[in-house]
Amino acid sequence: MLAVNVHQLKNSPFEAFRREKGAPVIVLNGDRPTAIMLALDDDASQNDPDVKLASASELFTCGHLSLGQAARRAERPTVEFMQHLSERDIAVIQRAAKGAKADLETLRKWAVSS
Repeated sequence: MLAVNVHQLKNSPFEAFRREKGAPVIVLNGDRPTAIMLALDDDASQNDPDVKLASASELFTCGHLSLGQAARRAERPTVEFMQHLSERDIAVIQRAAKGAKADLETLRKWAVSS
């Protein structure tokens, strides 16, 4: 496993992955670890349940996926994905009106099927 500092990462962000061939990379701020980076260029990484959940959560938080899309990406039932977000203090409905309407429709469908 490779450790890089923030300055090294800023100057050459892809170097760490090239040197370690996809192994996790620890990012240091001073002498304190602040992040772990994973390369998602192989099927094993992309199919890991924790990676799916983390990427779905981040894509939802950034507004790239609706609630339903993110739950499907994470391969979790919508209510379980909502609980996951809530445990991390991530608002379930946090987007513009159009996105919120799509999320509300997903919740309605879930309620009907329960």
